[in-house]
Amino acid sequence: MGAALNAYTSREHTVYHARVFKDHVPKAVEILSDIIQNSTLSEEHVERERSTILTELREVSKVHEEVSFDYLHSIAFQGSSLGYTILGPPENIRSITRKNLQDYIQTHYTADRMVVAAAGAVDHDELVKLAERHFAALPSKSTVDFAAMPPVQYTGSAVTHHDDTIEDVHLTLAVEGASWSSPDYLPLMVIQNLVGAWSRDLGTGANVSSRLCEVIATEKLASSFKSFTTCYNETGLFGAYAITTPHAIEDLSCEVLSEWVRLCNRVTPVEVERAKSKLRASVLLALDGNSAVCDDIGRSILTLGRRQTPSELFERIDKINVSVIGRVAEQYFHDTDPAAVAIGDVYEFPDYNQLRGWTYVSLSLSLSLSLSLSPPYKLITC
Repeated sequence: MGAALNAYTSREHTVYHARVFKDHVPKAVEILSDIIQNSTLSEEHVERERSTILTELREVSKVHEEVSFDYLHSIAFQGSSLGYTILGPPENIRSITRKNLQDYIQTHYTADRMVVAAAGAVDHDELVKLAERHFAALPSKSTVDFAAMPPVQYTGSAVTHHDDTIEDVHLTLAVEGASWSSPDYLPLMVIQNLVGAWSRDLGTGANVSSRLCEVIATEKLASSFKSFTTCYNETGLFGAYAITTPHAIEDLSCEVLSEWVRLCNRVTPVEVERAKSKLRASVLLALDGNSAVCDDIGRSILTLGRRQTPSELFERIDKINVSVIGRVAEQYFHDTDPAAVAIGDVYEFPDYNQLRGWTYVSLSLSLSLSLSLSPPYKLITC
């Protein structure tokens, strides 16, 4: 068929996907349905995949950014499966059995928890008929009442992993963010673009639009920095990941947390409009290609029950202004418990109470001081 068949797993979704010519859509749906419902899961194949996953785990453990985000989830969502790694610990990989896999499929692979999505040269009505034909045997509902499970709780905390063999320090700072369905999702995405990203490899020097990135570049606080928004069904994380030096950990942490607090009442209309333009561009770039569109459809229907079109997203982005950014920033950043992860030479990593203190500033005092200052003077909150 000349097709491509693959699958991947995130913390909340498992995706089986195929890329085929339009004439092979019926066969692709049949193959995917067969994989999901009738896999033999033979002991030989389980053992082979066990070895593959252990190899993948070793490779992932060498990527400090991946390890940092695993640590972040483990401390931010303690006592919840959202805090687990995707691959799992080695002891689980070595002990998992065919029966475990069968039980998981019976519990989670049910019609009410699944979406069949397609994009490109495909007819919707035909796809509906194919889904009815090949997925009719799926259980209509899981035996587990997922709605009755306790909600995911966020916990502000910090973890450090001391490793003198690493020249740099990998620093992650985050706070609880918004879920996919939260009305604050898009304002936080605007804030993410407002906080920005920077890398020494870009060659831009300090000529960046982000105030924080300009400080990082000028003061040489990090070799790379990026802001991120991670959304889940019930919760999320908003944060920043940076590669820095041992002696710059404290200053960088202060600058990042203080910048978040600054957004509560001292963000300018120019900053907001620039960030909104960046977000519009990233929305369209993220939907470049049928695979990306298909993935977006599936995730949107699972989390929201419908798909939001780019035009709808643009309308919502247009309504975001300085007051919205200030309200959302105050709700998520001001006087909150951050989650922090540092890997490397972490002797100069600040005390958690110090991190916690940088998320607080008297909003009335900050506002009065900012109004009394005129450019080029800046209010230093560290």
